[in-house]
Amino acid sequence: MNSQCDQAKRAVLLACGIGLLLTAAGCGGPKLPVVSGTVTLGGMPLVAATVIFMPEDETMSPAQATTDASGGYTLEQEADEEGIQPGKYSVRISTYQPASADEEPPVAAIKEKVSVRYNLETELNAVIDAEHDPDENPVNFDLETGGRIFQPAPESF
Repeated sequence: MNSQCDQAKRAVLLACGIGLLLTAAGCGGPKLPVVSGTVTLGGMPLVAATVIFMPEDETMSPAQATTDASGGYTLEQEADEEGIQPGKYSVRISTYQPASADEEPPVAAIKEKVSVRYNLETELNAVIDAEHDPDENPVNFDLETGGRIFQPAPESF
């Protein structure tokens, strides 16, 4: 009878230990702060632009999003996982998309509309802390028109 009691105690302790481990791990790690906002160019929503947050800390991963019809975006660090690691970032915004002859029908290249001040030679920065709240503090970018725009060379097929 004593051994049955010991076995029951061990089973309960094991279940509690597993429960604590799962709680500590968060079943996939800590929840990342969600970062979202709006991008405008000359006061108008910038549609279908790529927004990339490049971390200063090289051990961290970049995060990116594509703006919607209202210029809105929500960053993802990995496929289908909203959020971004807290830290300091330089931000790059671009509308350029290369042509794709592999698509059916083939897709033409989309020209860059954004100055190098906001992509190749970016002046944009963001600091995201662990308690970042996108509803209270959206990360918006109001880009100015004009300036030098770099158009990548067309790819040859």
